[in-house]
Amino acid sequence: QARSSEPACKHIAAPPLREAMGNCSSSLPTTTAGGEVKVSESSGIPDAVRAGLACRMEVRRLSAADQERFAQAVLKMMENTNGPESSEYFRLAGYHGWPDPMLCQHGNESFPHWHRAYLREFERTMQEADRQNGHDGKLGLPYWDWLTADINGEFYPNILVKHFSKMPEGLVSTDNMLKQRGYQLRRPEVLAKMMQNTNIQEAVWNIYDEEQHHLAASTRHRGSSVESPHNTMHVTLGFPMASVAFAAFHPIFFLHHCNVDRIYEKYLQVQPDSKAEMEAHQLKMS
Repeated sequence: QARSSEPACKHIAAPPLREAMGNCSSSLPTTTAGGEVKVSESSGIPDAVRAGLACRMEVRRLSAADQERFAQAVLKMMENTNGPESSEYFRLAGYHGWPDPMLCQHGNESFPHWHRAYLREFERTMQEADRQNGHDGKLGLPYWDWLTADINGEFYPNILVKHFSKMPEGLVSTDNMLKQRGYQLRRPEVLAKMMQNTNIQEAVWNIYDEEQHHLAASTRHRGSSVESPHNTMHVTLGFPMASVAFAAFHPIFFLHHCNVDRIYEKYLQVQPDSKAEMEAHQLKMS
Protein backbone atom coordinates (compact mmCIF):
# COMPACT_ATOMS: atom_id res chain seq x y z
CA GLN A 1 0.00 0.00 0.00
CA ALA A 2 1.39 3.39 -1.00
CA ARG A 3 1.12 5.83 1.89
CA SER A 4 2.98 9.06 2.53
CA SER A 5 5.26 8.82 5.57
CA GLU A 6 4.02 12.03 7.20
CA PRO A 7 0.48 13.45 7.19
CA ALA A 8 0.24 17.06 6.14
CA CYS A 9 -1.79 17.91 9.22
CA LYS A 10 0.40 16.33 11.90
CA HIS A 11 2.58 19.32 12.76
CA ILE A 12 1.26 22.10 10.53
CA ALA A 13 -1.18 24.47 12.19
CA ALA A 14 -3.89 25.89 9.94
CA PRO A 15 -3.30 29.52 8.88
CA PRO A 16 -5.32 32.20 10.66
CA LEU A 17 -8.44 32.99 8.67
CA ARG A 18 -8.34 36.26 6.75
CA GLU A 19 -10.84 39.06 6.35
CA ALA A 20 -14.18 38.47 4.71
CA MET A 21 -14.47 38.44 0.93
CA GLY A 22 -17.65 37.65 -0.96
CA ASN A 23 -20.82 36.24 0.56
CA CYS A 24 -20.89 32.74 1.96
CA SER A 25 -23.37 31.15 4.30
CA SER A 26 -23.00 31.45 8.08
CA SER A 27 -19.44 32.79 8.26
CA LEU A 28 -18.03 29.67 6.65
CA PRO A 29 -14.40 29.52 5.61
CA THR A 30 -14.02 29.56 1.81
CA THR A 31 -10.97 28.67 -0.20
CA THR A 32 -9.55 29.61 -3.55
CA ALA A 33 -8.42 26.90 -5.92
CA GLY A 34 -4.88 27.60 -4.71
CA GLY A 35 -5.79 26.97 -1.09
CA GLU A 36 -6.04 30.52 0.25
CA VAL A 37 -8.51 30.61 3.12
CA LYS A 38 -11.13 33.36 3.35
CA VAL A 39 -14.20 33.97 5.49
CA SER A 40 -17.37 35.84 4.82
CA GLU A 41 -20.23 37.00 7.00
CA SER A 42 -23.54 37.17 5.19
CA SER A 43 -25.95 34.51 4.07
CA GLY A 44 -27.90 34.03 0.89
CA ILE A 45 -26.67 33.09 -2.56
CA PRO A 46 -22.89 33.16 -2.19
CA ASP A 47 -21.06 35.78 -4.24
CA ALA A 48 -17.97 33.73 -3.34
CA VAL A 49 -19.05 31.03 -5.78
CA ARG A 50 -19.44 33.56 -8.58
CA ALA A 51 -16.00 34.93 -7.66
CA GLY A 52 -14.44 31.52 -8.27
CA LEU A 53 -14.15 30.41 -4.64
CA ALA A 54 -15.10 27.00 -3.31
CA CYS A 55 -17.75 27.74 -0.69
CA ARG A 56 -18.59 25.57 2.30
CA MET A 57 -22.38 25.26 2.46
CA GLU A 58 -24.91 23.35 4.56
CA VAL A 59 -25.19 19.99 2.83
CA ARG A 60 -29.01 19.83 2.99
CA ARG A 61 -29.26 23.25 1.33
CA LEU A 62 -27.20 22.20 -1.69
CA SER A 63 -29.03 21.43 -4.90
CA ALA A 64 -29.62 17.77 -5.63
CA ALA A 65 -26.97 17.97 -8.36
CA ASP A 66 -24.37 19.48 -6.02
CA GLN A 67 -25.12 16.93 -3.30
CA GLU A 68 -24.58 14.16 -5.83
CA ARG A 69 -21.39 15.83 -7.06
CA PHE A 70 -20.04 15.84 -3.50
CA ALA A 71 -20.97 12.18 -2.95
CA GLN A 72 -19.36 11.13 -6.22
CA ALA A 73 -16.14 12.95 -5.29
CA VAL A 74 -16.01 11.05 -1.99
CA LEU A 75 -16.69 7.76 -3.76
CA LYS A 76 -13.85 8.57 -6.16
CA MET A 77 -11.58 9.15 -3.15
CA MET A 78 -12.55 5.70 -1.87
CA GLU A 79 -11.31 3.91 -4.99
CA ASN A 80 -8.16 1.85 -4.44
CA THR A 81 -5.36 2.85 -6.81
CA ASN A 82 -2.52 0.49 -5.84
CA GLY A 83 -3.88 -2.62 -4.19
CA PRO A 84 -5.94 -3.07 -1.00
CA GLU A 85 -6.41 -0.06 1.28
CA SER A 86 -4.61 2.29 -1.11
CA SER A 87 -7.38 4.82 -1.65
CA GLU A 88 -6.94 8.48 -0.85
CA TYR A 89 -9.86 8.23 1.55
CA PHE A 90 -8.17 5.41 3.46
CA ARG A 91 -4.97 7.46 3.66
CA LEU A 92 -6.77 10.45 5.12
CA ALA A 93 -9.00 8.49 7.51
CA GLY A 94 -5.93 6.75 8.88
CA TYR A 95 -4.39 10.01 10.06
CA HIS A 96 -7.10 10.31 12.70
CA GLY A 97 -6.76 6.83 14.17
CA TRP A 98 -6.30 3.32 12.78
CA PRO A 99 -4.02 2.12 11.19
CA ASP A 100 -1.53 4.91 11.93
CA PRO A 101 -0.52 5.79 15.47
CA MET A 102 -3.30 8.02 16.73
CA LEU A 103 -2.32 11.50 15.55
CA CYS A 104 -5.54 13.37 16.27
CA GLN A 105 -5.63 15.95 19.03
CA HIS A 106 -8.36 15.70 21.67
CA GLY A 107 -8.62 17.03 25.19
CA ASN A 108 -6.12 19.82 24.65
CA GLU A 109 -5.95 23.31 23.16
CA SER A 110 -4.78 21.98 19.79
CA PHE A 111 -8.09 20.20 19.18
CA PRO A 112 -9.84 22.76 16.94
CA HIS A 113 -6.96 23.83 14.75
CA TRP A 114 -5.51 20.31 14.30
CA HIS A 115 -8.88 19.31 12.91
CA ARG A 116 -9.04 22.53 10.87
CA ALA A 117 -5.85 21.56 9.04
CA TYR A 118 -7.16 18.00 8.71
CA LEU A 119 -10.37 19.26 7.10
CA ARG A 120 -8.40 21.34 4.64
CA GLU A 121 -6.30 18.33 3.61
CA PHE A 122 -9.49 16.34 3.06
CA GLU A 123 -11.02 19.21 1.09
CA ARG A 124 -7.98 19.51 -1.20
CA THR A 125 -8.13 15.79 -1.93
CA MET A 126 -11.88 15.96 -2.52
CA GLN A 127 -11.38 18.82 -4.99
CA GLU A 128 -8.84 16.74 -6.91
CA ALA A 129 -11.35 13.86 -7.00
CA ASP A 130 -13.94 16.31 -8.31
CA ARG A 131 -11.57 17.24 -11.15
CA GLN A 132 -11.01 13.55 -11.89
CA ASN A 133 -14.80 13.26 -12.21
CA GLY A 134 -14.77 15.88 -14.94
CA HIS A 135 -15.64 18.99 -12.90
CA ASP A 136 -13.60 22.11 -12.13
CA GLY A 137 -12.59 21.27 -8.54
CA LYS A 138 -14.39 24.33 -7.12
CA LEU A 139 -16.17 22.17 -4.60
CA GLY A 140 -16.25 23.18 -0.96
CA LEU A 141 -16.53 20.63 1.81
CA PRO A 142 -20.15 20.90 3.00
CA TYR A 143 -21.05 21.01 6.66
CA TRP A 144 -23.92 19.36 8.53
CA ASP A 145 -25.57 21.82 10.91
CA TRP A 146 -26.91 19.42 13.50
CA LEU A 147 -28.26 22.40 15.46
CA THR A 148 -30.96 22.78 12.79
CA ALA A 149 -33.32 19.86 13.11
CA ASP A 150 -35.12 20.17 9.79
CA ILE A 151 -33.90 21.47 6.44
CA ASN A 152 -35.94 20.39 3.43
CA GLY A 153 -37.53 17.67 5.53
CA GLU A 154 -34.19 16.17 6.58
CA PHE A 155 -32.26 15.97 9.84
CA TYR A 156 -29.49 13.55 8.88
CA PRO A 157 -28.52 14.21 5.24
CA ASN A 158 -30.40 11.97 2.83
CA ILE A 159 -27.51 12.03 0.38
CA LEU A 160 -25.43 10.09 2.94
CA VAL A 161 -28.25 7.61 3.48
CA LYS A 162 -28.33 7.07 -0.29
CA HIS A 163 -24.61 6.45 -0.79
CA PHE A 164 -23.11 5.61 2.60
CA SER A 165 -25.58 3.48 4.54
CA LYS A 166 -23.15 0.61 3.99
CA MET A 167 -19.37 0.81 3.90
CA PRO A 168 -18.26 0.76 0.25
CA GLU A 169 -16.80 -2.53 -0.88
CA GLY A 170 -13.01 -2.55 -0.82
CA LEU A 171 -12.49 0.50 1.38
CA VAL A 172 -11.21 -1.70 4.23
CA SER A 173 -9.79 -5.21 3.76
CA THR A 174 -8.13 -5.78 7.16
CA ASP A 175 -10.22 -8.12 9.31
CA ASN A 176 -10.89 -5.86 12.29
CA MET A 177 -13.89 -4.35 14.07
CA LEU A 178 -14.49 -1.84 11.28
CA LYS A 179 -14.48 -4.52 8.60
CA GLN A 180 -16.72 -6.79 10.66
CA ARG A 181 -19.26 -4.15 11.71
CA GLY A 182 -19.17 -1.77 8.76
CA TYR A 183 -21.34 1.31 9.09
CA GLN A 184 -23.82 1.03 11.96
CA LEU A 185 -24.95 4.62 12.44
CA ARG A 186 -28.28 5.14 14.13
CA ARG A 187 -31.28 5.60 11.86
CA PRO A 188 -32.09 9.23 11.04
CA GLU A 189 -35.41 9.16 12.88
CA VAL A 190 -33.70 7.74 15.99
CA LEU A 191 -30.99 10.41 15.82
CA ALA A 192 -33.55 13.18 15.55
CA LYS A 193 -35.40 11.89 18.60
CA MET A 194 -32.21 11.50 20.63
CA MET A 195 -31.17 15.06 19.81
CA GLN A 196 -34.32 16.34 21.48
CA ASN A 197 -32.99 14.98 24.78
CA THR A 198 -29.63 16.77 24.65
CA ASN A 199 -28.62 20.27 25.75
CA ILE A 200 -26.45 20.74 22.70
CA GLN A 201 -28.02 24.07 21.70
CA GLU A 202 -27.19 25.60 25.07
CA ALA A 203 -23.72 24.04 25.02
CA VAL A 204 -22.94 25.76 21.72
CA TRP A 205 -24.26 29.15 22.79
CA ASN A 206 -22.21 29.02 25.98
CA ILE A 207 -19.00 28.70 23.95
CA TYR A 208 -19.34 32.26 22.67
CA ASP A 209 -19.21 33.64 26.22
CA GLU A 210 -15.92 31.90 27.02
CA GLU A 211 -13.21 34.57 27.10
CA GLN A 212 -10.16 32.30 27.38
CA HIS A 213 -9.19 30.35 24.28
CA HIS A 214 -7.91 27.27 26.10
CA LEU A 215 -11.27 26.95 27.87
CA ALA A 216 -13.25 27.24 24.64
CA ALA A 217 -10.94 24.97 22.63
CA SER A 218 -11.12 21.68 24.53
CA THR A 219 -12.55 19.71 27.41
CA ARG A 220 -9.20 19.56 29.22
CA HIS A 221 -10.19 22.45 31.49
CA ARG A 222 -13.44 23.31 33.21
CA GLY A 223 -15.15 25.59 30.69
CA SER A 224 -17.60 25.71 27.79
CA SER A 225 -15.68 24.25 24.89
CA VAL A 226 -16.39 23.45 21.26
CA GLU A 227 -15.14 19.93 21.94
CA SER A 228 -18.07 19.15 24.24
CA PRO A 229 -20.93 19.29 21.68
CA HIS A 230 -18.51 17.70 19.23
CA ASN A 231 -18.23 14.72 21.59
CA THR A 232 -22.00 14.56 22.05
CA MET A 233 -22.54 14.16 18.32
CA HIS A 234 -19.87 11.49 17.91
CA VAL A 235 -21.44 9.34 20.61
CA THR A 236 -25.02 9.98 19.47
CA LEU A 237 -24.34 8.96 15.88
CA GLY A 238 -23.12 5.46 16.72
CA PHE A 239 -20.45 3.28 15.07
CA PRO A 240 -17.96 4.09 13.64
CA MET A 241 -18.39 7.72 14.75
CA ALA A 242 -18.32 6.70 18.42
CA SER A 243 -14.87 5.13 17.94
CA VAL A 244 -11.89 7.50 17.81
CA ALA A 245 -9.87 4.92 15.89
CA PHE A 246 -12.46 4.41 13.13
CA ALA A 247 -14.63 7.55 13.14
CA ALA A 248 -13.08 9.18 10.05
CA PHE A 249 -13.90 6.14 7.89
CA HIS A 250 -17.46 7.45 7.49
CA PRO A 251 -17.93 10.67 5.49
CA ILE A 252 -20.28 12.13 8.11
CA PHE A 253 -17.13 12.65 10.20
CA PHE A 254 -15.92 15.40 7.87
CA LEU A 255 -19.32 17.09 7.55
CA HIS A 256 -19.67 17.02 11.33
CA HIS A 257 -16.20 18.47 11.88
CA CYS A 258 -16.81 21.11 9.22
CA ASN A 259 -19.74 22.28 11.36
CA VAL A 260 -17.58 22.22 14.49
CA ASP A 261 -15.04 24.36 12.65
CA ARG A 262 -17.82 26.75 11.63
CA ILE A 263 -18.85 27.17 15.28
CA TYR A 264 -15.22 27.62 16.28
CA GLU A 265 -14.61 30.28 13.62
CA LYS A 266 -17.63 32.25 14.83
CA TYR A 267 -16.21 32.03 18.36
CA LEU A 268 -12.91 33.52 17.14
CA GLN A 269 -14.85 36.37 15.55
CA VAL A 270 -16.85 37.01 18.73
CA GLN A 271 -13.76 36.80 20.97
CA PRO A 272 -10.88 38.52 19.09
CA ASP A 273 -8.54 38.15 22.06
CA SER A 274 -9.00 34.40 21.80
CA LYS A 275 -8.13 34.55 18.11
CA ALA A 276 -4.79 36.10 19.09
CA GLU A 277 -4.29 33.35 21.69
CA MET A 278 -5.08 30.71 19.06
CA GLU A 279 -2.52 32.17 16.65
CA ALA A 280 0.10 32.30 19.42
CA HIS A 281 -0.61 28.65 20.24
CA GLN A 282 -0.17 27.71 16.59
CA LEU A 283 3.21 29.44 16.46
CA LYS A 284 4.28 27.60 19.60
CA MET A 285 3.39 24.29 17.94
CA SER A 286 5.09 24.98 14.63
